[in-house]
Amino acid sequence: PEYPDGNQIKYHDFISDKFEYQGDDILINTIINYSRNKTEKKLNFQEIKNSYIKERGNIYDSRHLSNGHDVSNIVFILLKKTFRSNNNMLNDFKSIENSLILAYEFEDFKKTELYKNIQIWSEGNNQQIFRDN
Repeated sequence: PEYPDGNQIKYHDFISDKFEYQGDDILINTIINYSRNKTEKKLNFQEIKNSYIKERGNIYDSRHLSNGHDVSNIVFILLKKTFRSNNNMLNDFKSIENSLILAYEFEDFKKTELYKNIQIWSEGNNQQIFRDN
């Protein structure tokens, strides 16, 4: 995606080249650094860490905690850094996303619950989301 300020989270700051999580403190500092100038609120490391620890105790469906961009960033680190792939097509996480887009046909998407739910919503709200082909 295009980010308003051109910045994105630097996943390699908290996931090593050996695909090891670098710890909560490094993750929190990465998010704080990413969030600078995006909020008026003063970001307090200890408050964020306490909230993070509290939330970590809750049970969430992991599919609701990350998005496709998170996954593509992690796959990129795994392929490029951990497996040391030197494939010229692996430039950044966007190359992973582009490859996945090429591998997934719209006809396959039309078979999913997500597609069906979007269609139901769009018909109920008189909105056309997909072009008729």
